[in-house]
Amino acid sequence: MEVVASGTDAGTLARHFGDHQLQVTTTPSGLRIEVSSETEVDAIISALRKAGGKLVAVQPLRQSLEELFLEGSGVVESSSPNTIGI
Repeated sequence: MEVVASGTDAGTLARHFGDHQLQVTTTPSGLRIEVSSETEVDAIISALRKAGGKLVAVQPLRQSLEELFLEGSGVVESSSPNTIGI
């Protein structure tokens, strides 16, 4: 699942979310947060409220065609510089 949010930053969200590991990508419009299960979505929404952020969208996470190709060819893509684990 993917949660898209605005109005806060990754550091502030991390302080309100606790010790859980998250994949957070900073985008021009806010944050893109990957969660491994639907049960984590409620915790993310609660942390967003505490951090003063706004929920933009919750949607299933889908791989791009490029990611599927790279995965199928065995090529490992390096992490994006604006992606952090918190």
